[in-house]
Amino acid sequence: MHRHLEYPNGSMYDTLKNSSEKWGSMTALNYFGKKFSYSQLVGLADKCAAAFRRYGIKKGEAVSICLPNIPQAAAVLYGLNKIGAAANMIHPLSAENEIVHYLTLSKSRMIFALDMAAEKIDSLLKDTPAEKAVYVSVDEYMPFFIKTGYRLTNRKINTKSDSLSWKNFMSLSENSSDCVESCGSADDCAAILYSGGTTGKPKGIVLTNLNFNALALQSIDSCGCLRAGDKVLSVMPIFHGFGLGVCIHTVLNFGGTAVILP
Repeated sequence: MHRHLEYPNGSMYDTLKNSSEKWGSMTALNYFGKKFSYSQLVGLADKCAAAFRRYGIKKGEAVSICLPNIPQAAAVLYGLNKIGAAANMIHPLSAENEIVHYLTLSKSRMIFALDMAAEKIDSLLKDTPAEKAVYVSVDEYMPFFIKTGYRLTNRKINTKSDSLSWKNFMSLSENSSDCVESCGSADDCAAILYSGGTTGKPKGIVLTNLNFNALALQSIDSCGCLRAGDKVLSVMPIFHGFGLGVCIHTVLNFGGTAVILP
């Protein structure tokens, strides 16, 4: 018989913070052998939250994450969640008209996308509410030798001068004098995911902090065998409900390690 579960009233960020307080030095993410402890992941999320505040993103607004499973995607997700903003999750291989639709439907003020998609994203921003693109490389946090090999086999991407790199975005947090407090609650929108579009255009599905936190606790309880330190090969994409809710958020709830690949 399953025990009665008490669901938290806080946000996804709050549960990650709680995990960090329990298992701070343990590995939360493993990216090609580059390990991020729970404390380091929370630190990245905190910097993202401060950068968003510095930029002017407010509680209830949306920012789009058009990224595969890389550390920056998790940091942006939880950083947005800390300030009560919604993460609008977009498949990186979506067609231009689909991305325009997703940005417009969610009223996203920013988009985080791969630098290799910069030409496509730059061409469509004028038709959306998005004010700024932040371009991220999959090699940013790769170990040295893997990063070197990647850069030797991939050409440098030129982006528009008014876009931001990951480093430039994160540097916004250094100029922030405000201490950013967690302000998300259970009923706040945490993420917007999209349906398959089999009966028309894909619909944006609003999921709350409670949805994700309840899913995590239910998944842990249903498995019955998950322990802190266990590793999960988290290859389901973060823009997918199972990928985000189970492969990332659930793993980070029981003190596990999410082994992520783009």
